[in-house]
Amino acid sequence: MHHKILASLFAASALGACAHQPIVAANAEMAWSLRPTPGETTLRFETPRGDATLLSLSCEPHSGDVDITIHAAPARMSLVALSSDGQRARYIMEAGLSPSDEPILSGVTKASDPVLKRFAETGDLMVFASGHGQMLPLAQEKAAKFLASCRR
Repeated sequence: MHHKILASLFAASALGACAHQPIVAANAEMAWSLRPTPGETTLRFETPRGDATLLSLSCEPHSGDVDITIHAAPARMSLVALSSDGQRARYIMEAGLSPSDEPILSGVTKASDPVLKRFAETGDLMVFASGHGQMLPLAQEKAAKFLASCRR
């Protein structure tokens, strides 16, 4: 009898743990890369080979808009928060698939967004989804260069 109760409690706690797994989780080898091209500037938090990306910020140069893409499995949440040194904002994201059929969350904000401005000043960015946060620090100069290319 006690074994059945313990087994039930273990199964329930395992299911509960699965329900609260972070939707956003970086592995230790991930780092930021800045990719400016004539038509688009992209800042990605990814593995060195670029085969796994967690977060992409991109813009058409001087458009004033910044696209936010979170590569996450499962991508079913529609509300994501970004935070930088005391500034925090929530973004409504659309769940979809990337060109390589990976689940993503995508949304857009302005280059004048207070969180992005603080990110450009400090290089500190934290992304929150599904109740979990992940710090994604970057050299301040790289964050500032990215945002400068996006501003009108």
